[in-house]
Amino acid sequence: QAEDGIRDTSVTGVQTCALPIYAPSYSSTTDKHMKNTRLIEFVVPGDPVAQPRQRHRVCTNNGRAMVCNYTPAKDPVNAYKRAIQLCARQAYSGTPIDGAVRVSLVAVFERPKSRCKKQNSREPKTTKPDIDNLQKSVFDALNGIVWRDDSCVCAVLAVKELCGDGEEPHTSILIETI
Repeated sequence: QAEDGIRDTSVTGVQTCALPIYAPSYSSTTDKHMKNTRLIEFVVPGDPVAQPRQRHRVCTNNGRAMVCNYTPAKDPVNAYKRAIQLCARQAYSGTPIDGAVRVSLVAVFERPKSRCKKQNSREPKTTKPDIDNLQKSVFDALNGIVWRDDSCVCAVLAVKELCGDGEEPHTSILIETI
């Protein structure tokens, strides 16, 4: 019998944990600390580009052979990261944030020619690129500009969509200190 906890009646012979359930303090937009919250919001025009897999090569350092990871210089992700950095610098000129941040990311892709162009509203994009690789390219681009390191990101909402009627591809980024 669970005297001080929660009893799961669908499981027999196992007592469930009796820990209290709390919502994280940063989940409320009416938080009393909201006045200390910084919002940084900007839009990056153009097609979103996911971070590709790293390439590898053998290089030497002081006569020692090592494996070096790199992204080819001509990869489209490099131009995308530069565009993110330019837009971020226009939206935020402070020192890089060294505390917890929450990020909302909306990647809006061009509608394929095979899809109806007269679609008025956006619709979910369920094809490549993977959303985690989109996040990676955005987060890496913002290192040292908006935040010290992308390890400061504690919460993420990421969405991939196809453009609505008359809309151009872009990436909307909202960063909130928590």
